[in-house]
Amino acid sequence: MRFVFDACSRRCLTLPGALALCGLVFATLGSAPVPATKTVPGPVAAAPFDIDPAHSTMNYRVRHFGVSYFYGRINAPEGTFLLDSADLPNSHVQVSIEVKNMDAGNDTRDKFLTGLDFFNAMEFPKTEFKSKSVKQLDKSTWEASGDFSLHGVTKPITVKLEEYTEAATTKFGYRAGFLCTFTIKRSDYGMTSFMDQLGDEVQIIAAIEGARE
Repeated sequence: MRFVFDACSRRCLTLPGALALCGLVFATLGSAPVPATKTVPGPVAAAPFDIDPAHSTMNYRVRHFGVSYFYGRINAPEGTFLLDSADLPNSHVQVSIEVKNMDAGNDTRDKFLTGLDFFNAMEFPKTEFKSKSVKQLDKSTWEASGDFSLHGVTKPITVKLEEYTEAATTKFGYRAGFLCTFTIKRSDYGMTSFMDQLGDEVQIIAAIEGARE
């Protein structure tokens, strides 16, 4: 009779007993549950940048008496933006400003501009651009089409976003920013006062910087 040594029990088994033991082991293994297949998560959408009002500026330029240009600014713009070439449907630009933050370098002029004759901040407290579509033109240039709201009137416009850059900073976290310059006619938005003194065309220069957590 042939004997087989069982390493688990440290004893000898007859050949028939060894075969029976092997059958039991294989039967047990065959009934063991199969581990579930792991689900690999898809790519996580990039988080938008929150506009930093302390490091962003909204300037404007308008012709004065046809002989020179007057420059002013509106402080503390707010909003979010995301320019992601890998996820264009999720890319967007939304910038809003409080008209009360008008800064024309003179308190009397600020009150005049925010009054009824011009921006009328009491009735129309905000100016906003909100994109509907965004496309990339080259590595650092984008184009955003959407609605621009001013003085209670909303019109579609397309603006170019230039010099777009992202960078990690040691003090202020991960940052991104762009420059956007475009021109509107104030008469298109119902601002027709003093047309003989101030030009109709207003150039807007936005230097926007945002931070991501």
